[in-house]
Amino acid sequence: MMNDNLVLTPLPDTTTYFAGEHGGPLVFPFFVRFITNKYAEARITCRDQADGWVDRVGAHQDGAWVFSIPFTDYFDSAGSGPAPLAGKFLLDGERMLGPDIRIGPAEPWEPGAYVQVGATYSFDESRVQFR
Repeated sequence: MMNDNLVLTPLPDTTTYFAGEHGGPLVFPFFVRFITNKYAEARITCRDQADGWVDRVGAHQDGAWVFSIPFTDYFDSAGSGPAPLAGKFLLDGERMLGPDIRIGPAEPWEPGAYVQVGATYSFDESRVQFR
């Protein structure tokens, strides 16, 4: 989950319900990893198209920039179901060249796997060029 871990002592014959902040659902993420040791002191963002273009700031750890993205941004349980992730990486606000991020089909009728909860999708620096 994207917030504090839950700790609970189980009690016999009880059911416990959980809700996120403000009574909303708990949010489980998937992860995008941009594998590079370059630019560890810079600011890398992943710009994706959830509800318009959203910039998500990454954290550099273990040789990669890691972006945690709420699964609910790409799955509408009440309506259209899963949506593809499309985006790009930015270095200090400047778009990096090379192929954009794409997970899932370009059109709903095309075959292809969508993002999955808890999954990690990796892109290495050989697939992204720098200005």
